[in-house]
Amino acid sequence: MNFKIWIESQMPITKLAFFDYDGTLAVTPKPPQNWAPSNYVAPDGKVRKDNHWWTHPDSLENYQLNQFILGEFKKARMEQSTKAVLLTGRQGMRTAHLIRGKLRDEGLFGKRQISARYEKAQERHDNWPNGPHPEEDHPHAHQEFFKGDMRTEDDYPKTSKGKPDGDTASHKKYVVQKLMNDNVQLIDFWDDQVEFVDDFLNLFKQLLKNWPNLKKINYYHVTPTGITTIPIA
Repeated sequence: MNFKIWIESQMPITKLAFFDYDGTLAVTPKPPQNWAPSNYVAPDGKVRKDNHWWTHPDSLENYQLNQFILGEFKKARMEQSTKAVLLTGRQGMRTAHLIRGKLRDEGLFGKRQISARYEKAQERHDNWPNGPHPEEDHPHAHQEFFKGDMRTEDDYPKTSKGKPDGDTASHKKYVVQKLMNDNVQLIDFWDDQVEFVDDFLNLFKQLLKNWPNLKKINYYHVTPTGITTIPIA
């Protein structure tokens, strides 16, 4: 590691840049009308049949990256005092190894964040393809939060029955709040999900109220036709 990179790695993180995957960083296809679940061989050699499109390998067969968002992601990764974060509703146990492979094809090595108490997820991550890699310890590597990977934390959102909440918005809001600290002055948040806009706006208003050091949040709503900046009053 050269001296400049080492100096940058010692600087406090003053900006968090969150990037969703499907519909934001990646233009992934919706399930075809004639799609039916099919068997596939998982990396552990077991034959699986997944009835859900977004956890099935088929959902990542035909896709392309949004080149503009990709550029913003790469820029955030290289900015001094910025932590770039992949924040996706994709299930870590089923799809993290696939998505990490897609990102590594672009030279984007990130460190997957898994609760220390979630031993099953950690074991699978360590033993399946696209697990730990030396590049993810580089100061400019991004962090990766897949849905489910933090479910064993004591403070993770729970359902009325006391089970970890499987909702994507709950997962994303939890991560944003956990990464907040007294050094963060700016948040960039890139996401495409229309149904979560009100949830995120309420969260951002609360963050601005509770953290005096936080000066601004840029909420970029990504659509097939462009990007809209949603004001946070």
